[in-house]
Amino acid sequence: MPLIRSNVNYFRLKNKLKLASFKYRLIYFTFTWNKNSNLKLSSNNKHFKIKRNRYTRWRIFY
Repeated sequence: MPLIRSNVNYFRLKNKLKLASFKYRLIYFTFTWNKNSNLKLSSNNKHFKIKRNRYTRWRIFY
């Protein structure tokens, strides 16, 4: 019973968390990318951008 009652609230909360955690996921992704490759993705690089893409999950632009 409680599960059914709180279902809508749960999804709302989930969505909020998704929106809030986006920038942290982005930071985490850059760090993991750093570990897994020789590319240095530093915040000092002014031409560095990460863009979402339809085909690849992450598209890196310089």
